[in-house]
Amino acid sequence: MTEGQTLCDRFERLADHGDRPAVLAFAEDGGARAVSFRELADATARLAAGLIAAGIGRGDTVAVCASNSAEWIIAALGAIRAGGVVAPLDVRLDSRTLGDEIRRSGSRLIFTTAKLHDVVAEACGGDGGPRIALLDGDGWPGGGRSWTELLKSDAAALPAPAPSDDAALFFTSGTTGSPKAVPLTHRNLLSNVDGLLEAGLISRRDRALLPLPLHHVYPFTVGMLAPLLGGATVVLPAGIGGPDILHALRESGATAVIGIPRLLEALLAAIQRRVAAGGRIAGAIFGALLALSIRLRRRLGWRVGRVLFGPLRRAVAPELRLFASGGAPLDPEVAWALEGLGWEVLSGYGLTETSPIISFNRRGANRIGTVGRPIAGFEIRIDRPDETGLGEILVRGPGLFAGYKDDPDATSEAFSEGGWFRTKDLGAVEDGFLRIGARVNETIVLGAGKKVFPEEVEAVLLKSPLLHEAAVLGREGRLVALVVPDAAALRARGNADGGQAAAGEAIGAELRRLGRDLPPHQRVADFAVTRNPLPRTTLRKLRRHLLPDIYEQAKSGVARGQAAEDLSVTDRALLEADTARQAW
Repeated sequence: MTEGQTLCDRFERLADHGDRPAVLAFAEDGGARAVSFRELADATARLAAGLIAAGIGRGDTVAVCASNSAEWIIAALGAIRAGGVVAPLDVRLDSRTLGDEIRRSGSRLIFTTAKLHDVVAEACGGDGGPRIALLDGDGWPGGGRSWTELLKSDAAALPAPAPSDDAALFFTSGTTGSPKAVPLTHRNLLSNVDGLLEAGLISRRDRALLPLPLHHVYPFTVGMLAPLLGGATVVLPAGIGGPDILHALRESGATAVIGIPRLLEALLAAIQRRVAAGGRIAGAIFGALLALSIRLRRRLGWRVGRVLFGPLRRAVAPELRLFASGGAPLDPEVAWALEGLGWEVLSGYGLTETSPIISFNRRGANRIGTVGRPIAGFEIRIDRPDETGLGEILVRGPGLFAGYKDDPDATSEAFSEGGWFRTKDLGAVEDGFLRIGARVNETIVLGAGKKVFPEEVEAVLLKSPLLHEAAVLGREGRLVALVVPDAAALRARGNADGGQAAAGEAIGAELRRLGRDLPPHQRVADFAVTRNPLPRTTLRKLRRHLLPDIYEQAKSGVARGQAAEDLSVTDRALLEADTARQAW
């Protein structure tokens, strides 16, 4: 990173890439709209000028609550270019939670869409709340104005923020409790971007597919800022469903995917289903070739899968070469299978508080099963390691935030002497590569003092076709599981009526069978069944602090419902649709 530079300095250089596409956004009808770098730079500067004219000053917060789009990106970059702070918000939040985050952010204006207008307006609290600007349409009867009304023709006099000024405000995912507000400066974000670009993760020749919502710092930095500032194209699929993603992959010429483990697992499962549909002989040949390819990749570094599986790769994504995975641990078996098919899989690790990347695997220096080496400028220290080298990961570096907004107690607790940030994750460093264990407060300590890392056990349990979801937790010194059964698989096993007792017997037998592949202290002693999806963040992490209550309710036979006022915006819209009314 060039000392003294800010994101605004880099935004001014976007136009240097000319008429090459900066954003390629797909619509529901399958078509795509391209926004060039020249157009992106112009719209960003004109919006920044308009925000300033509307009274948004240096350090003021502007929120964005909308699904991914080219307009979302322009709004975020425009807010930063105006010297303000952008606060990306989750579209799935109910009006009460959304209102809380809007108030905590101090937002003076919020960009949203016509579909979300009523929920956002309710969250803003009416008169005296932040103004609303719509990223689609020409305005809204409820008082929203079109974002295009803010565009100015003259963008000459724009402020020059300092590297230490805040540029973005994110809310943590809330896996262990209430979300915290995390301000990130220009220096924080730019150091992360430059570290990724200098390591060659993305180049100007790439087209990076981004299916993840931009309100999270991982897609914001790795999937949007890094590609754009590196001169690459950001590809936005029409939605997060498999058909939308596959269509965008094929039609855009995407060379890289910025994803999460769940996405990679789904792609591999789709490939395996496609092969299985070809019959037993085809499946056997595929399995043998894949095993050979993986063996040659692991032992000799040869990527023969590019040739062996060329037709399959062209059918899935003709130009795709790279998967970047973050947000949660990636199963090494999934990574090796995709490597065997000829793709490159690079996983990393980070937190909202670190902008977010702390470490990642580089091209040509990839050790699957780890999250790579530290990004440039970051230091890692393992605090109080045990006999295996595992201890709490402490970090410090230019990407590290200074503290939580309006929460001095949480800030004080998060830092140790010397400015080291406590990640609350367990890890070990092996030959410079970081290996992740589990969250400190998620590690289960059993009655005999044995430690259990939940995700290790859950990975084994989820190999069963009978279990759609599984989470393990400690109760009274024992290891127990909360499971969501796969109804279709249970029916195929003979539980045709879906009865609770029969399902419980089948799942109990399955858990005992799976336990044979685990050490005694990792075997589940009891379990509870729930039909409701387990609570997760946008990036599919379990919200583990909610699991004990759900387990007790499921164990006692009390159904865990969802109050109408807690419905997400998406769920509410679905229930109000004509199709839903007909179904009811």
